[in-house]
Amino acid sequence: MRRQPATTCPDRIAGAFSARLAPSRVDPRDVEYPVHIAPKPALDIAGLLKQHLEAQTLGELVTVFEPKARQYQQLKQIWNRLQPLAGQPAMHEFKPGKQLRPGDKHPHIVYLRQNLLAMGAIADNANPDSKIYDSDLAEAVKKVQQQQGLKADGVIGSATAALFNRPPQEKLAQLELAMERSRWIPDPSDGPMILVNIPAFELWAFNSPDDANPINMKVIVGKSPDKQTPVLWEEMKYLEFMPYWNIPKNIFEKEILPKAANNQGYLASQEIELVKHQNSEEKGGGSYMRARQRPGKKNPLGRVKFVFPNTADVYLHDTPSRAAFNRPRRDLSHGCVRVSEPKRLAEFVLGDQQGWDKDTIEQAMSHRKPATSR
Repeated sequence: MRRQPATTCPDRIAGAFSARLAPSRVDPRDVEYPVHIAPKPALDIAGLLKQHLEAQTLGELVTVFEPKARQYQQLKQIWNRLQPLAGQPAMHEFKPGKQLRPGDKHPHIVYLRQNLLAMGAIADNANPDSKIYDSDLAEAVKKVQQQQGLKADGVIGSATAALFNRPPQEKLAQLELAMERSRWIPDPSDGPMILVNIPAFELWAFNSPDDANPINMKVIVGKSPDKQTPVLWEEMKYLEFMPYWNIPKNIFEKEILPKAANNQGYLASQEIELVKHQNSEEKGGGSYMRARQRPGKKNPLGRVKFVFPNTADVYLHDTPSRAAFNRPRRDLSHGCVRVSEPKRLAEFVLGDQQGWDKDTIEQAMSHRKPATSR
């Protein structure tokens, strides 16, 4: 058999590498997942292989394909720590049988400590035989509860106890799914960045990818499964203070019109008005009537709207309904994201923009008249 020239080797083995080193294993568009991000450009895998073979740096090739976000690297570290446990016998089940509070004593606390150690939630097992639910364990449990969208109070009920009885295989599968999703979005830029963790109902705002003290707050996201918030990556353009709510057609027809049909004064009582909207020539011209709600206490967008134009037509915004932020599960919206601390987030976004400081932001959020941060 004639040996192929060495220069063709990268072309022959690129296919074998592509499945493992591709930007993602699955294109979310193929499974109709709600993603509004342009596909990542194709990589020249054969060229990269040739380059690293010649430089004898083939071991570094994998990192070229990995997301650069710190969160991805943290997921990878947890996966590496759990993976060896997948083939080991199952741990003792943690079944306290009753609600446990910090300071309580129970024989299964030994198993709780073992689980927290395996999860990396505690650094060591200094008191392996202790049956006291002490403050260190309670703080670790609070972190796990927060990560899983439960009330982070350190009280162990049935939902929290169930977290510690999940087999390693299930945890690994969940981590792999999170890592796969992180591959769908671009790598973080050097500047400020806002990330919404949709399943955790949390928002993080970073001044840079290495920001050690990011802003963190609760959010409300789209109701699953039919109104879930899509995955997207866009640039924030401006803020609208005391915004009008341009009511989407489907919401107006399904939720508002039936109420208006039974109550002639409903639209006026909710400060909803009908206005003529003119289409641009690019959209064929013409006009139609559109419903909008005036700024004020009844407006569901609250006092500020964070705008980043996107094909899904979603945005971040304030809300006059504050009680829902106390719920552990917060998938309640039509798709947009409601933020729990809008003023703080506005200060983050406009922090280096001339003419905007804490006082001017407070004034803009207090006046009845709409204003824009352009």
